[in-house]
Amino acid sequence: MPAEGKVSLAWQIVMVILIPIAGIWAFYRIKRLQKAFLYLILPQIAITVLVFVAVFAAIPYNESMDALQPFEESDKELEPMGFAVTIASSIIGLGITALSIYLIIKWS
Repeated sequence: MPAEGKVSLAWQIVMVILIPIAGIWAFYRIKRLQKAFLYLILPQIAITVLVFVAVFAAIPYNESMDALQPFEESDKELEPMGFAVTIASSIIGLGITALSIYLIIKWS
């Protein structure tokens, strides 16, 4: 049930930062769940899919055995991509969290 009166801005922000699922509840209480879904959740799902595709594309495939090869210590060429994906994912996650906080403040 959406809130009828004022909502606590501090609690809304705490919900968005500490408990991501509770962030959905925070947007529901301020009657902006559909917009939050469009602006935050859908892009986050798309980015997650892209990260998984990038990570699985980097795993070497052995065609002779039709199986994935385990990573070895000698696979040093994969390390830069792993660092790049990790850094990009962290920056995008922080950006989405910052956008969530901004939208909570603006829409409340």
